Amino acid sequence: MQSISKEATRRLLKISALVIAVLVVMTGATAYLLLRKSLPPVDGALSEMQLSAPVTIERDSLGVPTITASTRSDLAYGTGFVHGQDRFFQMDLSRRLAAGELAEIFGDAALEQDRSTRLFRFRHVAAQVLEQASPEEKEVLTAYTHGVNAGLNSLGPPPWEYWLLREQPRAWTEIDTILVIHAMWWDLQYDGLQREKVRRAVNAKLSGPDCGFGWKCNLQYLYPASTKWDSPNITGEPVITMPGVSLPIPPELNIRTKANVTVVQNSDATSPRDRIPPVVGSNSWAVAGSLTATGAALVANDMHLGLGMPTTWYRVRLRMPAQDDVPALDLNGLSLPGTPTISTGSNGHIAWGFTNSYGDWLDLERFSCTEVTDSVLKTPQGDVLTAGLDISKERPDVPPQFEGPLWEIVTTRPESLLARQYADWREFLLTQVDLTLSDLRESCATLERCMWGSHDLVAIRHPLSEALPVGASLLDMKTLQLPGDRDMPRVQEGAFGASARFAVSPGHEAKGYIHIAGGQSGHPLSPWYRAGFDAWIRGTPLPFLPGPARHRLTLMPPADP
Repeated sequence: MQSISKEATRRLLKISALVIAVLVVMTGATAYLLLRKSLPPVDGALSEMQLSAPVTIERDSLGVPTITASTRSDLAYGTGFVHGQDRFFQMDLSRRLAAGELAEIFGDAALEQDRSTRLFRFRHVAAQVLEQASPEEKEVLTAYTHGVNAGLNSLGPPPWEYWLLREQPRAWTEIDTILVIHAMWWDLQYDGLQREKVRRAVNAKLSGPDCGFGWKCNLQYLYPASTKWDSPNITGEPVITMPGVSLPIPPELNIRTKANVTVVQNSDATSPRDRIPPVVGSNSWAVAGSLTATGAALVANDMHLGLGMPTTWYRVRLRMPAQDDVPALDLNGLSLPGTPTISTGSNGHIAWGFTNSYGDWLDLERFSCTEVTDSVLKTPQGDVLTAGLDISKERPDVPPQFEGPLWEIVTTRPESLLARQYADWREFLLTQVDLTLSDLRESCATLERCMWGSHDLVAIRHPLSEALPVGASLLDMKTLQLPGDRDMPRVQEGAFGASARFAVSPGHEAKGYIHIAGGQSGHPLSPWYRAGFDAWIRGTPLPFLPGPARHRLTLMPPADP
């Protein structure tokens, strides 16, 4: 009986293993079929669209659409349609980021982020922007909104991210488009608030004369507008914006007498990315036609942003034939999913780029409060933020244009600017060298083979990849070692770098090139999810214009009754 029992147990285990294997295969097959069903239709015709005339959408081998329509509104509809097909979840995250609504789908993990963004009341501001828009602008926004929702509905099952999150997508609205623009502001400009907080704290520590508006004259030395280290694109000696600003001396600035000065060491950070926050900017050049082979002006633009999947930009060509007194339209370039326009590109007459501005767009003042709450008070002077402004929690931020002052400090070595824990400047500088070498040895096997690319590998990930057992292989780009660093024309630092690169002369678009740091589609089973990524890695030029059409989809207006 014992031997029979063992044999039965073996059989039961085999059957159980087989059942589990079948269930796993069936679950995988079901998931695969659901994914397949949510791929967008790219051929044939779809009717009952809210259009005045047919719109054609032709896609090349990389999935880049050429949209042809008879009116600007229909063109916006077609743009919304392809965005809704290929990037709706990305657009949803953008509008939720700006509105402070990420916790609705991600739960407690997103609460802190939502609290930060809700202080700015972007949804309220977006409603005001829409109210003040012209009738023509509202018409384009409405057409784009209808197109987004039609593109989403064309998928059948919603984008795969929603069934993973057990959520249903919420329809797009005109206000959401404005929120997407606010989300871009958040990426590019929010750090300005943090920098202003640090600048105010530094100013409060300084003494000496006041140069107006509460700013100490000595601050000009630490935050110069320009220095002799600049390399302006003009001949002759560089112009110093603030001549005569000299190194602060005691008693105006003397940290040697301070017992509680904290020296931030390289080893204080947990990873290379934590040491110095990347400055979000871009390479942007404009060259006069007198210096080009074609005789036409040329624009080159590398837009540096955080890198993820899908990528920030979406390539598109928008065409509209000439009608009556309206000239023909032919726009080529990069759109921001969630918006109906070309953010950067060329129209055959003018080419334009996009870069961050580091102008002084905000001021921060400290007020005494009897009560602290998570709220925003609107005043004629601006918004009063009553939460999240604890300067003690901030990591000091490398000020712009600081190379000049830094070089003078380490060259002249004033004792008043040396922390008291060091006997002299030689000890301080040697300590920094030792810390740097120690840090490099941790990340490199040998110093002789230590390269920037191995110091901070490029890892471009989908926001949900960690939630899936095979998410990294299915959703993320391969982890790479690439050349370049934060201060080179090819900016590269982990998941931060050139989100796109292009160069084009208006009227000579066929000779231009373009890259984006990913593919057109946000669907991992699409042949266009990774298409073009290898060219971005290698720097292999891709044509600025879309290639020959491989697919054609026609959107048809309602039939006449």
